[in-house]
Amino acid sequence: MPTLLAVKIQRLSASLPPIQRNGHSLNLRNLNGWQRLWVVTASAMFIYFSGLKPLDDSSQTQSVQIRLYKDAYGDFREPRCLRYQTEPLSSLPPLSLEDSFKPGSCSHIWRTRMKSLDPSKPYTERDFDAEMQAGIDRSYRQSLLYGSIIAAILSALLYAVGWVVAWVAGGFRRSK
Repeated sequence: MPTLLAVKIQRLSASLPPIQRNGHSLNLRNLNGWQRLWVVTASAMFIYFSGLKPLDDSSQTQSVQIRLYKDAYGDFREPRCLRYQTEPLSSLPPLSLEDSFKPGSCSHIWRTRMKSLDPSKPYTERDFDAEMQAGIDRSYRQSLLYGSIIAAILSALLYAVGWVVAWVAGGFRRSK
């Protein structure tokens, strides 16, 4: 007894018009077992590398960003860090490396301001939020792009290996 999902897939594949290529009809029903296995495996790779993996990478990036947020907001609440938010960056003394790990050292403001597009304008919590969100978005898009490329390459390699195995096996069948 076929399941409801199998019946729906069968109806959907029957309703799709066949694709003609070199006089041959390309339809899901015309695929052999190895090609069907490749379609399922390639689909699973695309779902993982282009869907699940970027979300996982993004959540890891966000957990790092949360720690950074907590430390940076401590700097924004520190009265002595007000000059690191308002004065031009060129007039501020650079912070030493040992200061950068102390809470309330203003180092988070100074470091993110060094990377900003216009370090001469005042730096607010809103600017910091926007830069952190842009970093999370950039990380997600980058992971999505790399995941899609990896899935495409692995899918192509898997298909090529399957084609070579089928070609070799076909040679043995003809020789009998």
